[in-house]
Amino acid sequence: MTAPFVGPDGEPRCTWSAAAPEFVAYHDTEWGFPGDMLHTVLRRRAAGDSVEQIQPDLIIPTGKRKGQNHSVASIYRALAEYEKAQAYPEAVEAAHTDYAALTAGELPAPRTAGTTEPAR
Repeated sequence: MTAPFVGPDGEPRCTWSAAAPEFVAYHDTEWGFPGDMLHTVLRRRAAGDSVEQIQPDLIIPTGKRKGQNHSVASIYRALAEYEKAQAYPEAVEAAHTDYAALTAGELPAPRTAGTTEPAR
């Protein structure tokens, strides 16, 4: 096993990141992070990037559109769904509970208006 590359900031990195200066930035910001689109978008938005700046770097890993970029609209849609889930955690939990009941072959109980608890 080879010794890690120590960058200009004194931090150890994988040896391949020494091949070019831009590889150090890639190593620190992209490589080794979970690959789902939402995680990448949230991380890059927190760093100050706009959706339009992030979009060209997102590649669809599998399926019919493998190798293509996500559309800006799909990125905004994922962000909106994430924000909705953060705003209404009890509704998300109720949906997960109902889904679990349905997959177990049960029929979830109806809910009363304005509550996530099943009606009694």
